[in-house]
Amino acid sequence: MIKKLDLYIIRKFIGTFVFIITGLIAIAIVIDLTEKISEFVNHHLSFINVAMGYYIYFIPYIGCLLGPFFIFIAVIFFTSQMAGRSEFIAMLAAGIGYNRILVPYLITAAMFAGVLFYANNQVLPRANKARLKFENLYINRVRFNINKKTHKQIGENQFIYVEDYNIKDSTGVKMTLEKFENNRLVYKLHADRMQYITSTKKWRLMNYFERRIAKDGESTSSGITKDTTFLVQPYLLFTEFLRNDEMTTPELEEHIANMKATGTSGAVMYEIEKQRRTASAFSIFIFTIIGVSIASRKIRGGLGFHLIMGIAMCALYEIFMKTTTTFSTNANLPAIIGVWIPNVVYMGVAVFFYKKAQR
Repeated sequence: MIKKLDLYIIRKFIGTFVFIITGLIAIAIVIDLTEKISEFVNHHLSFINVAMGYYIYFIPYIGCLLGPFFIFIAVIFFTSQMAGRSEFIAMLAAGIGYNRILVPYLITAAMFAGVLFYANNQVLPRANKARLKFENLYINRVRFNINKKTHKQIGENQFIYVEDYNIKDSTGVKMTLEKFENNRLVYKLHADRMQYITSTKKWRLMNYFERRIAKDGESTSSGITKDTTFLVQPYLLFTEFLRNDEMTTPELEEHIANMKATGTSGAVMYEIEKQRRTASAFSIFIFTIIGVSIASRKIRGGLGFHLIMGIAMCALYEIFMKTTTTFSTNANLPAIIGVWIPNVVYMGVAVFFYKKAQR
């Protein structure tokens, strides 16, 4: 009986979620298409071009972004219907404890959390890269000037200046690298041209001039070409072009480590994204417990009241998350705290509703 009950709840959970997420994603696509259809027409894009070049990547974006909330609504929806048919009263009367009833919910939540965790870390970043590329090409019409001047710190007391750097092929002209010790210049390297060699992972300098300055004098050297290793990868010269939601988690971790090693500011935005991917998946457990706890009780207003309550809690969670991550960005609050505070608070809310539901 218990196994049949588990399968019954799991099927209800999965079926309701698929129904809700399919309907809501369809609505999101219609709304998005309404806003962008004129751009698609102006660029003479066919249905296949739009569907396979944009919306196939738009679907995982919406699904992962709102997945925990869709699951929350799904739990409330079918659980409230079960409560309305007095199914929970019948289960409890048959001697099935409330804790035992929760087991199939948590099993299904674990399945969804695993899928979302993998999607957040691997699938969604690649989908975002393709989606945003399409948007920049046909919708936003973003045309980055790939030739940029840069002057930034690339390591402790090390600074680089490049007059004309081409992001597309990682080449630059009129490069100068300076190193300081105790606020005193100790090394200067200048090159007319620089190019990153992917095979060797080194920079090739053309027409270079080196100057080493010591307390007892200085020395110079020059040459036609020189291969060297800077404490910076090509993409770090223009971190503003790197979106944290386009990187897989291994790429994100490498990027954060490089930014910290070179003293580049702005690493907190990438750390927030890294923490958010795990926190989002974990929130599924929290929302599942809350959803079961508030919807399993048969009350006046039934499904309508439960759904309104669920939507309100989703909205408050999102506002809470935006607020705490803003503190991480602007007030030096550690990223892990800023991202996980809403989950910790909502875990307390889940415990409160769960204990209340057992009475």
